[in-house]
Amino acid sequence: MIPRTNLHDALPARAQESKKDASLAVASHKTLEYGQVVLSTDNIFNRCRARSRIGYPGESQPLHQLDVVGNFVSDLSAITRAWKQEQAKKAARAEGGGDAPHGAGLAAQASSPGVATKDGREA
Repeated sequence: MIPRTNLHDALPARAQESKKDASLAVASHKTLEYGQVVLSTDNIFNRCRARSRIGYPGESQPLHQLDVVGNFVSDLSAITRAWKQEQAKKAARAEGGGDAPHGAGLAAQASSPGVATKDGREA
């Protein structure tokens, strides 16, 4: 049988050891998550550098890398938006034969005397 004094002393030591183990597990989990974020950031930063025509210098700090990624995504979004608007304008021109100001100019020319219409006849 274990003497009472040793058992009494062992319980607080085990509780303290258990607390240390729990805090070590939390610290390990946080370190793992941080490492995953850093690797993911580095990966997407390198992909942006590879696709970009801007010569971004190599950067090792995740916050600076995320700034570059954010700028790349913003630029790409603006380029895509402008391209879609241009495509919509081209489609509208193809369907309607022109935009309103151009068509309005032809109507004004056709109504004025002595001006040839689109097909060459004089109005």
